[in-house]
Amino acid sequence: MRAPDRPTPAQLVLLASLYCAQGLPSGLVAHAMPVLLRQHGVDLAWIGLLKLLALPWLLKVLWAPWIDRISSGSPGGTTGAGYCRCKAGWGAWPCWR
Repeated sequence: MRAPDRPTPAQLVLLASLYCAQGLPSGLVAHAMPVLLRQHGVDLAWIGLLKLLALPWLLKVLWAPWIDRISSGSPGGTTGAGYCRCKAGWGAWPCWR
């Protein structure tokens, strides 16, 4: 079996920029926005509802295997199970401390 090719520097730069493009708005909404809203007198209940904006990222684990099956063409997919195990491990990580 042939080893997978190593990513090129251009691919790594693209991957890093995509992580920044996703993480920057997520970080602003999760950390900076509640502080700014509270300073402007918004009720804490409304600020708490902002956490619902993270719901698509949290539920990604549910549709990832389905997307993998569609994109890979194989019935079980190849990366969906690994992705689910990874997300489950990260979800349980706060319980380990």
